Amino acid sequence: MEDTNEITLQRQFKHGMIIGKQKTKHMDFVVREASTMDMLEAEMEASTATPLNFNTHMAARQLVRVGDYEGPFTFNMVAKLHRDDWAILRKAILEVNEKGEDEPAVEQTD
Repeated sequence: MEDTNEITLQRQFKHGMIIGKQKTKHMDFVVREASTMDMLEAEMEASTATPLNFNTHMAARQLVRVGDYEGPFTFNMVAKLHRDDWAILRKAILEVNEKGEDEPAVEQTD
């Protein structure tokens, strides 16, 4: 079941992410709040003892869209970002996760 109340945030890269065989550079991106499953899957890919690898796996999961490309995103795609863009992406991820923490809980009626 898709979460229609998903919290997202749109930002711009400084240098851009290159995607596809045509090597198209995309500047805008959208990230979503992390889920528990995102954290578990990223932890299986990279131990939390290696925070940079873990955070890169998390970023690949939290990216919703870069330009007109809607994924899937991979560790290597994120790892190839310029360090300025990595910092912009990390800041956006922290912001969207914080935004999600500020949202009131929705009571489920099943």
